[in-house]
Amino acid sequence: MDSTECLGSSRRKLRKGTFSCQECKRRKKRCLFRSGESGCAWCRGRGLPCLGQEVVNDDNPDQVGHRISHVEGLVGQLLQQRQRQVQQRTGQLTTTSSDSYSGPGIPPSPSASSISISTYLLSVSPSPSEVALIFTNGGLARMPHRLLWHGAKDPLEETHCPPAGAHPVWFGRRLMQLALCLQHIDSRERAGSRYAALVERHVTSLDVMIESLEGLETLMLEMLYYINQSKNRVAWLKCRRAIMMAQLMGLDRTDRGEHAKSLWFRLVAGDRIMSLELGLPHHVAEADLSAGSDVPLKQLQSAHLIISGRIISRNLRMQRQRTEITSEKRDTKEIDLLAKEAMKLTPADRWAFQSPLSAMEINDAMAETAKLTVQMSHFSLLVNLHQPFIVHELRSWIASEELSYNRATLVDACRNVLRRFLIIRNYQPGVSYRGYDFKSMSSAVALVLAHIVGHRHGYENVLEHSRSQDLAMIRQGIALVEHLPHPEPMIKSLKELLEVEEDISNGADYIWIVGEAMGLHLTIPYLDTLSALRIPDHGGDIELHDGLPALITNVNPVSVILPNPMIHMAETRLETSEDATSNLHREVTRDNH
Repeated sequence: MDSTECLGSSRRKLRKGTFSCQECKRRKKRCLFRSGESGCAWCRGRGLPCLGQEVVNDDNPDQVGHRISHVEGLVGQLLQQRQRQVQQRTGQLTTTSSDSYSGPGIPPSPSASSISISTYLLSVSPSPSEVALIFTNGGLARMPHRLLWHGAKDPLEETHCPPAGAHPVWFGRRLMQLALCLQHIDSRERAGSRYAALVERHVTSLDVMIESLEGLETLMLEMLYYINQSKNRVAWLKCRRAIMMAQLMGLDRTDRGEHAKSLWFRLVAGDRIMSLELGLPHHVAEADLSAGSDVPLKQLQSAHLIISGRIISRNLRMQRQRTEITSEKRDTKEIDLLAKEAMKLTPADRWAFQSPLSAMEINDAMAETAKLTVQMSHFSLLVNLHQPFIVHELRSWIASEELSYNRATLVDACRNVLRRFLIIRNYQPGVSYRGYDFKSMSSAVALVLAHIVGHRHGYENVLEHSRSQDLAMIRQGIALVEHLPHPEPMIKSLKELLEVEEDISNGADYIWIVGEAMGLHLTIPYLDTLSALRIPDHGGDIELHDGLPALITNVNPVSVILPNPMIHMAETRLETSEDATSNLHREVTRDNH
């Protein structure tokens, strides 16, 4: 037997004639030794220490279990000590980002399961040097995140690595920052997708993980990530979930801290903006939705929140009741007056803008971008407010002087949106500012429709003087964003609509009917499909297609999805369209005879 195993070991007295080792005795095997070998054949074949029965073995099951229990106890003490240290450090971090807010905003102390998640998320994170490189090349300081916060310190600027064992939400927020930067560096869909998937799987999909201000911020970052991919409905769902979690935390109450109040304001604003863009109802009823600031620009943002809610309510009411568009003129006028009063909150010199932004320092450029963003939102709301009236006028056979104010306000608002969009997009050409594209393309569509209506005035068309400038501005905006991955779906239809406008300016005639026909579709919130059918220069047979009159011969259909409030209006005008089409058919038939 191995003499080294016997040295220093306690020995016991054996009876005479005992030669088997401990392992052979336990297994009731015959203990055989080969000459010159220190261990038996059984033990050597299995790599086991060959101990004689005279050696006391301390590794019996009872003693091993006792030692394991002792080690587990020591590990437990170390974990408790570590948790106390982490709790102190995370408490300091939350206080920094949440000001005086306490209670549900502080992430709970990490449990054993959350510590394992934190350890895993830390293991998949890049090294500090790689993180710094990603943040620098990804332009974190130039992203629109910094435009979202009213607090003295932007929590998204906290790019330091969370301590090991911190709550998983801290690692989740950091990984989402990395995902957004990688998305900015490489705009393809897979960029940053691994980090975003990890955050969704281990952090944001679990309610217990996001019951804090940091958890809500992580959801907002996730929302921005999907907006950059043009997945607006997914982003809307993320925003709704964050709002409901914030309500459970009590953020909608006015007795919370400044950061909590600011975060609640941002969530409600995001919900209303996306609901207005998608044609959906908003979630939070009118309440105290002020930004909690006496700064004019922030007061203007608070007014925008009220105005957007009123516009959504009006559109939904028209959609449900199918009321005539003219019956909503009173409410529209009241909302328009609110917008005028809101504009007065900001000094006149604050409405001026500088170009180009690339000539400024980054902090000045971001401050100017923030100002342009608020202004762009203001004029975009005016576009949404008056757009149903231009569609009503388009469906009529003659332009209505009663709607001249709505038409003029719409045209001016569209131009202001496009001017500011071009300044911002020339400075920020990447996907990080994808949220601006929808507002600009919607305004471009409304402006083209206004020019189509203007052509009916003939010589008295006041828009003819600015037509070339307007169309050039629209085409410049298209060129800035059409090369990006997942471009706005309406860009292709907008190009076709520009061709229709060009055709009409050259003397072609179109009839506009509500309902889907063959052709392109352009989605504008709360509106149904509006189809433009070209009237042929020579006679053609007229047939009914899906209940709608359609010119089959030499017809160039263009379908534009427009707000549902127009359905009832179009139905009341459809009889006029059918009569005009029937008259055209009779004239063609008479000429043929």
